[in-house]
Amino acid sequence: MDFKVKCLQCNTEVEDTGKFHTCGCPNGLSFHNGKITAIDLDLVVEVPIYKQETKVHKPSSYLSPEDMTFQEERKRRKVKRLSYDVR
Repeated sequence: MDFKVKCLQCNTEVEDTGKFHTCGCPNGLSFHNGKITAIDLDLVVEVPIYKQETKVHKPSSYLSPEDMTFQEERKRRKVKRLSYDVR
């Protein structure tokens, strides 16, 4: 699970994105490649990142009931064969 690190002295959350990040306060919290360093680690808290799954709402049918009956009737139609004159 991914996580952020929060400095309790300056209340800044730092996330590891592959670059070197610091909070900028006198505690000197830095977070790089999963390594956490600070002057006082008691002022550092790991904060989990909860990823919400996006649910796509798919209706059971995009057509109204009238349109559905029309499509069902249309499906039942026979193909009308045309007779062409052969020369």
